[in-house]
Amino acid sequence: QLLEKLNNLGKTAEIQKEKLRLAKRALNVKTLQIEKLRSENSFVPLDMAGSRLHLAFMFSSPLIRKFNGKTENVMQLDCQSEIDGIIKVCSEMRYEMKYKSVVATPSNLRNVLTDRPVALHFSGHGIDNTPEYMGLRYRSGKDKGNILLFEDENSMVYHLFEQDLKDLIKTTQTQLEVVVVASCQSQFAGEVFLNAGAKHVVCIMQGQKIGDKSCLLFSKVFYQTLFVKNYNVCTSFQIAKDEVKKVIKE
Repeated sequence: QLLEKLNNLGKTAEIQKEKLRLAKRALNVKTLQIEKLRSENSFVPLDMAGSRLHLAFMFSSPLIRKFNGKTENVMQLDCQSEIDGIIKVCSEMRYEMKYKSVVATPSNLRNVLTDRPVALHFSGHGIDNTPEYMGLRYRSGKDKGNILLFEDENSMVYHLFEQDLKDLIKTTQTQLEVVVVASCQSQFAGEVFLNAGAKHVVCIMQGQKIGDKSCLLFSKVFYQTLFVKNYNVCTSFQIAKDEVKKVIKE
């Protein structure tokens, strides 16, 4: 029995150690602020049409959430790898890419939307607005649609409802040409953006997964095709998807 207790204590310590590692990594990610990458040739073939940014990258990985008066840990996303991948994608382009990378807080979202980005890349969770998840808070937001898990200023969960996002997009008069939600099982998040007014949304169907390499390859081909080769969103999506399929087969 003593040996079993010691083993259990060891497992608990490992779990706590892993949670601490993820928490520290999440906090480190939040310090990143990348404004712009330049190239030797500043010519940009895409007509920005009043937009200040090609791409806005928003990431959300809150540490805890409140549920029925208690606090719970939230599963952490590896935002750092995705940010590094997007930076690499942009830096390999021959043209100047104007983009911004910020934590997904309500105030940052408002600032990003006023820049009127052509594309928004979101790394975070979307959830179904149900009593099971929302608990005592369900009644106050039951008619506001599904939810994006954003962060508040203390890295706790902030529930951004579909209706709130729609109102903000309308207030800022932003037309999101395309939103990419590249994390696994991102359909809920994608549907929130679509219902809020995004013209095109790229996401992963519920229950499906995508590897990191496939995700980064898709982003590379998609953004290069969209911003450099000046194809429309649907064609860029198809080209990127076909490229991923070809590489996977090989």
